Amino acid sequence: MIAAIGAPTLSLEKEMQRIEHKRARNVARTARYLDARLRTIGLDTDALDQQMREQRDRKERERMASKEEFDRNENVYKHVAAQEAEERRLRDQELERMRLEWLEQMKFKYDKEQREKDMIHAGVDFDKCGLSAVQTMGGEDPDRLSRTAQQQAQMRAWSTQLANERLEREKLADQEMADYWAYLERVSQRQGELSEEEEAARKTLILQIKDENRRRALERAEEMARQKDLEDQANADELRYRNELLREDEGEGSSTNNLFKGLSRKQKAELQQDTQSNADMRAARLRKAEQEREEEAAWFMQQEKMRVAMEQADREERQRVKELEEERLRELREQQLDLQQRNMRERCSLQV
Repeated sequence: MIAAIGAPTLSLEKEMQRIEHKRARNVARTARYLDARLRTIGLDTDALDQQMREQRDRKERERMASKEEFDRNENVYKHVAAQEAEERRLRDQELERMRLEWLEQMKFKYDKEQREKDMIHAGVDFDKCGLSAVQTMGGEDPDRLSRTAQQQAQMRAWSTQLANERLEREKLADQEMADYWAYLERVSQRQGELSEEEEAARKTLILQIKDENRRRALERAEEMARQKDLEDQANADELRYRNELLREDEGEGSSTNNLFKGLSRKQKAELQQDTQSNADMRAARLRKAEQEREEEAAWFMQQEKMRVAMEQADREERQRVKELEEERLRELREQQLDLQQRNMRERCSLQV
């Protein structure tokens, strides 16, 4: 019950202390503000001093932290160096132990072979010796030398045979590879020849088209010259009929009342027929010129279509040749890799 009552009392005291401290700070601030010298300068020296102290403390803490980190890293480096030195020392000791053990084993092997050679049965004359000559020691092998020599000779024969077989297989593989590369070279050469033939045929077709265009251009020029002559002749005839010495003309080409004065009915009919014939000829020339313009536009459009089609075919052919080359190179790489793997497997089988 006492603790329950004391807790609010402590919190109230703390709140009162906080209020008193805040009131004291406000009074001190008011005193500083009322001081003319400080108000004129406008500096809070206590705050500046506090900032300087905090800055010095921060720098000191950073320096100490950097020093501690440096010391810690140095200790780590020392431990790592000591561990590496210890590992190196243990490794050297292990290597030295293994070397000594190997030397001891080599010496023991030599001594064992020497003892076995000394224990080999040197040959006994049974006629001169008694029954004790047939006695042998435990583990004695009288035929060891001959058997070892036969085994070594057999192993040498087998090794020689395997080496010869391996050489034959390598020669056969090299010959197959050489034949294959020769085949690929012939194929590439034939592809080059076909490409040259196709290029020559394409150039020939282009020259033929150019000659045909030149011939048509000449025919067109001759036709236009002929049409020009006909038009000039028709203009001359029309000018003759429109001459002011033959008839009256007011300039606009319209007939007047005195246009056919003094002409008979037959002459008037002939003049009207000639005028109609000239008009029909002019209309025919205009229609023919329009038709020729349309034909020329269609011809140029056809030539443009042919050019676009030839360029498209040329691009497709180049793309097809490029794809064939890429496919051929890919197959070559795959075959070369397959051959290398097969040779590697054969070598591994021979080693086994």
